[in-house]
Amino acid sequence: MGFNWVSSGGLMFMLLTLFGHVYVCTSHEEAEEISRVLLISMDGFRWDYLDMANNQGRATPNFQMLIDNGVVVRSPGVRNVFVTKTFPNHYSLVTGLYEESHGVVENQFYDPVYNETFDIPKSDNIKWWNGTGSPKVQPLWVTNDNVGDEHHVSGSFLWPGSGVDGMRPTYYVAPYNESIPFDVRASTVAGWFTQEKRPINFGLMYYHEPDVTGHAHGPNSAEMVDMIVTLDRYVGDMIKLLKDKQIFDELNIVLTSDHGMAEITDRVYLDDYVNSSLYRWFGGSPVANILPKEGMLQHVCCIYNCSDLKKIVDLFVINKFVGW
Repeated sequence: MGFNWVSSGGLMFMLLTLFGHVYVCTSHEEAEEISRVLLISMDGFRWDYLDMANNQGRATPNFQMLIDNGVVVRSPGVRNVFVTKTFPNHYSLVTGLYEESHGVVENQFYDPVYNETFDIPKSDNIKWWNGTGSPKVQPLWVTNDNVGDEHHVSGSFLWPGSGVDGMRPTYYVAPYNESIPFDVRASTVAGWFTQEKRPINFGLMYYHEPDVTGHAHGPNSAEMVDMIVTLDRYVGDMIKLLKDKQIFDELNIVLTSDHGMAEITDRVYLDDYVNSSLYRWFGGSPVANILPKEGMLQHVCCIYNCSDLKKIVDLFVINKFVGW
C-alpha cells in the first residue's frame, strides 16, 4: 500500500509568509544560500478571524504588517484535511500526507491492529507515527536533520509529533504543556536560531489559541475577538524579539493553522437510536469513532440502516462538518 499525498492546493492553509534568505559560509569557505524557516501554528485560527476583528473596529497591526510585507492565502484557496483535528492536521502539515497514509487519524482513536487506543497523553510511541504504507513517514524536521551538516538543524516547541521517541528534532520541548507562556516559546525558538553552536535553520512553534477560546466561548464570540487582538500583540512581541536578535529579515516566517471552527445548533443523540451497551466510543467533534462491541456488528448495522438514523446523520454531517 502506497502513500496518499496531499495535493498542492489542499494542505498549507497558510495565513501569511515572509520571504528572506541568509548566506552562510561552508567548510570550503564558499558562500552557500541556506533558507531559514520558522513555522508557527495558531490552533483553530479560522481564515476569517482577522476580518471578524477588524470589522468590529479592533486593530491587528502586527498581523497586517506581515500581510503587507508577505503573502496571504484566503479561503477557499486552501483547505485542511479531514478529520479536522489538531494532531492529524499538524502531522499532515509536516509530512504532506493525508491522514489515512500517515496514520494519525484523530486526537484519540482505537487501533484494532494494536488493540490499543491512541490519545495525546500517551502518544510518544513511534509506532503510531510510521504510517499505514510500506515506506516510513518522515516529518520535515527529520528530513532536514538527516542532511547531516551543521547548517541543517531543526528545533520544535510543542509541535504535535515532535516529541516522539525515535523521530525527534535536534532540539525540542515536549510533552505538551499549555501553561508555557507564548513569549517563552518564542524566545526559546529564537535562541535556537541564534545560538553559537549548531543554530537551527528550521524551527516550529505551536500555540493552543484561539482554539481554546473557541471551544469555551464559540468562534463568533466577543471573547474570540479579544483573543485575536491578544494574538496580534503576541505576534508583535515576537517580531520585536526577532528584530532585536537581528534575524527577522533573514527568516521565512510561515504562520498557519490546523483547522477552523463553526458553531452548531443541531444535535444527534446516538443513544436515542442505539443502546449504548452495544458500542464503544472514541474521539470527539467533529467526528467520532463508533465501534460495535464483539458480536454486535450485525445488530448495530441493522439498527442504523433500518431506521431514520442514517438519513439524519448523513444530513447532519453534510450540513455541519464537511469543509471545516
